[in-house]
Amino acid sequence: MTTTFTHQRSIHIDAPVEKVFDYLKDPHNTYAVACETPTSRIDRHVKGELTDATMTPDGGVGTSWSFTARLVLYRFDATFTREEYIPNARIVDRNAKAGVAFTLGFEPDATGTTLSLAWTESTRFPLLTLLWDRLYWDADHDLDAMLRSVKHAVET
Repeated sequence: MTTTFTHQRSIHIDAPVEKVFDYLKDPHNTYAVACETPTSRIDRHVKGELTDATMTPDGGVGTSWSFTARLVLYRFDATFTREEYIPNARIVDRNAKAGVAFTLGFEPDATGTTLSLAWTESTRFPLLTLLWDRLYWDADHDLDAMLRSVKHAVET
């Protein structure tokens, strides 16, 4: 049986949807937001690097980014592949092997964009996922930090 955990946060960005979307469709920027943003606990333990980024001509379905990371003595590799791409509306990058997806939602609002970020993980080992969340990952705090990173990058 598989259990799915989802964490979702959003932020207002003072920029048009097209500018925010254009920034995040680039896998280098997606990696920077997902893996290089200083967060609460995980950044003290995980050291990683982008090892590959392949962007389709429009940045759409098929775009991918891979990284290698080290958690203390454990090394892991991950590849995210763009599975959904609706210009100026939605991007879904998934690591099928780990059962993890990043979903970015873009909504125009009165003065810019509301950007949402969801982290979804499907696992057959929910107790291990809960332990990981407790020890290394404070999802709501960390997703807020990632969104602030995008806000800062796009607005400056």
